[in-house]
Amino acid sequence: MLKVIHAGWIIPIRPKETILKNHSLIIQDSRIIALIPTTDWIAPSDNYESIDCTNDVLLPGLVNTQAGASLSLLRGIDHTDSRFASLQKGFLPQNFGAEADRFIKDSVLTAGAEMLLSGTTCFSEACTSGDHVAASTISLGMRSVPGILITDEPNIWGTNLDDSLEKAQSIYDQYRAHPLINWTFATQISDITQRNALSRLGTIGDELDLSLRIKIGNESDWTLSQLPSLTEFKLADLLGMKLIVSHVPPLRESEIQLIKENGIGICHTPSNSINKSYQECEISALSSGGCDFGLGTDSSLNNSMFDLFKEMRIASLQLSPSDEKGAFNAFDIIELATLGGASVLGMEDDIGSLEPGKSADIVSVNLINGVNSPIYNIEKLIVNRGNSSQVRQVWVRGKQVVKDSALTTIDSKNLSDRARAWSLC
Repeated sequence: MLKVIHAGWIIPIRPKETILKNHSLIIQDSRIIALIPTTDWIAPSDNYESIDCTNDVLLPGLVNTQAGASLSLLRGIDHTDSRFASLQKGFLPQNFGAEADRFIKDSVLTAGAEMLLSGTTCFSEACTSGDHVAASTISLGMRSVPGILITDEPNIWGTNLDDSLEKAQSIYDQYRAHPLINWTFATQISDITQRNALSRLGTIGDELDLSLRIKIGNESDWTLSQLPSLTEFKLADLLGMKLIVSHVPPLRESEIQLIKENGIGICHTPSNSINKSYQECEISALSSGGCDFGLGTDSSLNNSMFDLFKEMRIASLQLSPSDEKGAFNAFDIIELATLGGASVLGMEDDIGSLEPGKSADIVSVNLINGVNSPIYNIEKLIVNRGNSSQVRQVWVRGKQVVKDSALTTIDSKNLSDRARAWSLC
């Protein structure tokens, strides 16, 4: 069905630093087919849907490169809790007391709902039980890029490396044709020292065309040049495989150059970069080094919100005065949360910008209210004052999943009741 969204403004991301005022975006089924001045729109004689967003700015759906959706129901857990050590490695404690699969499904539904309501249409994370992550995000109507955990250490997903790889291939086959699901492998730094395991990952990754996610932190003794990746990855022929790295510590210039040369994607979580316990490389160093990176929120264990507007605002505050003068500006921050994240996840040809031929993953953000008026600078307003409460409509592949700031795909009250049932208090 043909849809036309009449917008006050559109920030398409491409071309760069472009704002289209009083334009209409036209969707055919799941794809964007045109962006035209609203005055040029001629309504067809046959059936179509017209959506009024004349008080809103349209953005591409935001892309969260590093979420922790599968553990969202543990937000607020104290770091001194005995379960925290296991959670840090991405494993659900066996003594949690309830069915792990149901917990993960409810966690992903809760986090996914929060993300959709704040404009995020795609998220990625390393997780156990990627099939439950996929099923929950499909029911929400959003995209996910689960990183299937590959490790020798037994957990609720697999008993050893062989078991993990076998299940990874099975789940890939199950969802390989689904338009909302993409896959990566994922591993922890402590699990990548065996060359044989790396070689097997590389072989299977090449066969399935999968990326490999690697979590570096929170191991303060490591720097990127000390990682097995620069030695073992080369020996295992993994440098030809798309690598995605999260929790990157402060880097030297030579390390940044290595990242750029090998096309390594970085998941940058601004909230973590100002946390003394989880300090990350500064955004200015990544941007000036020409690194391929996008924004993430990280898990609710470290960050209480899955809100990329918050991360954009923190990222903008981290820029030096010289960055603000043109080297890195508000348009670039918005790009990090959209096309930058899509590029890190290998999805830039389909999402991340509002261009003809791309998927209709779209967010409308309301700007016309007394708090934001008068409006002088749209892109800075989005970065500095944008928040989840301003998100009015969200589409994923042309399907409206948020309408008038409410979810359309699931029962919000039922979801709230299910989440409340897991309370530890």
